[in-house]
Amino acid sequence: MPGLTNRVVSANLLAVGAELPVSQTSDGLVLSLPAVAPDALSSTILLKVADRVQIVESRVRQGKDGVLRLEAMDAELVGKQIRAESMGGIPNIGFWSDADDCAAWQLVIERGGEFDVRATLAGEADCAFVVEIGG
Repeated sequence: MPGLTNRVVSANLLAVGAELPVSQTSDGLVLSLPAVAPDALSSTILLKVADRVQIVESRVRQGKDGVLRLEAMDAELVGKQIRAESMGGIPNIGFWSDADDCAAWQLVIERGGEFDVRATLAGEADCAFVVEIGG
């Protein structure tokens, strides 16, 4: 559960009451789940946290190789029709036909340097993209 900053009091499978092991990392909460779901249709987890729930925006982090991978499903999409979808099992950003629409990613750059920017684009006409970096 990326972005959850609260201290976890407990995590339990609601159907059977079993307590789940929990750890908190710099990326968020990690729950250890059983190999088999206790309910085939809906295995609900009751998560109790200290204080009021606080979630910080999820951010893309550099891999060990320093690469930032900006995946379609991680983007914040702004516009009337733009949306994340999957074609042939490959996630992409589709219905991006309005120049005012945009995709944005929040990043954590832990190691600075020069970056090559590469994008895979597809469209009915010539395609181009603009990279803007700010505060």
